[in-house]
Amino acid sequence: MNRSYPLYKADQPIILASSSPIRLRMLRNAGVWVQSHPAAVDEAAVRESLLADGADPASACEVLAEMKARQVAEGPAAPPDEQASAQGASMMIGCDQIAYTDTAWLDKPDSKRDAAAQLAQLAGTSHSLVSCVVVFKNGARVFHAVDTVHVRMHPLSTAMIERYLAAAWPAVRGSVGSYHIEGLGVSLIHQVTGDHFTVMGLPLLPLLTYLRGSGILAS
Repeated sequence: MNRSYPLYKADQPIILASSSPIRLRMLRNAGVWVQSHPAAVDEAAVRESLLADGADPASACEVLAEMKARQVAEGPAAPPDEQASAQGASMMIGCDQIAYTDTAWLDKPDSKRDAAAQLAQLAGTSHSLVSCVVVFKNGARVFHAVDTVHVRMHPLSTAMIERYLAAAWPAVRGSVGSYHIEGLGVSLIHQVTGDHFTVMGLPLLPLLTYLRGSGILAS
């Protein structure tokens, strides 16, 4: 038994093909022995191509999650990050999240100005977040889950947005929608319809159910 993860039954950690500290923390808090090895995927270029081809957000999210897991599982091993190497592990998890409105997909902000414009666009309106997880085991895709939630933002004054970004930037630079619901950004949100974990970028409950059924987590 791994004393740090007493419910985890496998001999090797699962590799998360992502640099997201939020996803890593969610999995570890759920008892999963997981380490990070980010995939070398040009997400912006792939999303742009998928959008041009007419892909819907859920399909695009699944494609990107699979690309990340596959790249780590099958591609030439990149130099390991400070936490883990993918070599020797048998299971990889790829994740992605896309935020979108009725008319557009939302990009990650490149600057505080971009973030302010994005928050002004979302203020007082609703948008959707779709998250996907894809699992590869021994080089083959064995599981995936996709889930969508709907988020309604409070009306936000320009002063409020500036005050928020003064405190939250640059942490939200990599966040679609320019907010972190797990932090100060929750104060911007009026209502969430759907699963809390999906908002944070991972359909965690379906994944844990799969890991239990596969004998990786105790049941």
